[in-house]
Amino acid sequence: MASIPPMISLINIFFDEETALKFLQNEKIIKKEMECPACGSPTSFQRAKLLFKSTQISCRKAVNAKNGTFFADQRLSFGKILHMAYLWLLKTPVPLIIGQCEVNSTTVCSFLSYFRQLVTDALETEECVVGGEGIVVEIDETKMGKQKYNRGHPEDGVWVVGGVEKTKEKRVFFVPVEKRDSDTFLDVIKKHVAPGFIIHTDLWEGYNEIEKKLGFKHYTVNHSVSFKGPKTGIHTNTIKGTWNGLKLMIPAQERTKKDMRVRL
Repeated sequence: MASIPPMISLINIFFDEETALKFLQNEKIIKKEMECPACGSPTSFQRAKLLFKSTQISCRKAVNAKNGTFFADQRLSFGKILHMAYLWLLKTPVPLIIGQCEVNSTTVCSFLSYFRQLVTDALETEECVVGGEGIVVEIDETKMGKQKYNRGHPEDGVWVVGGVEKTKEKRVFFVPVEKRDSDTFLDVIKKHVAPGFIIHTDLWEGYNEIEKKLGFKHYTVNHSVSFKGPKTGIHTNTIKGTWNGLKLMIPAQERTKKDMRVRL
């Protein structure tokens, strides 16, 4: 996975609109040239208005260079939008994004929601698969919800099935589900874990048929006795820790069916 470049290398893109445009053209997001869709003639590019206009005198067709892109119908500059996207990738708090980009809170929140939806749509076109021959994957489930007043049990929320590799990369998957039952969980595991993996879970009955129905090696730890098998060393501490981190990242008010798929 590519790392996020340092701010210093992108500063001109964020604060110089000509540089931002060239960046988007080089990335093939904004076209450098095009034929007129009306007459088929070459077009000239009017930078000030971001328009491609036919060079055929008898044709008055003009096409906005932003048409069909993320930037269509957006009034903010390319650089400002890219700057917001960069800060969002760095998990910058909203108040800091507002200050850095000099944009009001409504606009910032609207764009951040848009960014999340774009990423969600992109991820849903390709299933995330972890594991592989001989790789151990810890799998667990958790309830993502608000806490009841003066109680420790979640109120409304969403069940999420997740898995994390016990590898250097620690690849993960998180899937919100409607039901907390064996059939649902086995279907998630089948879709998101590659053949040949070794699975570690707790003793919840929903995992009992992993080996029988999916044909994968399955080892368990009894949490009523210990968090780590005293003889086997088997545990699910990695995925448990991952849940803790995930819950710190997702505000309680966003742990709903509507928001969870986007937030995950």
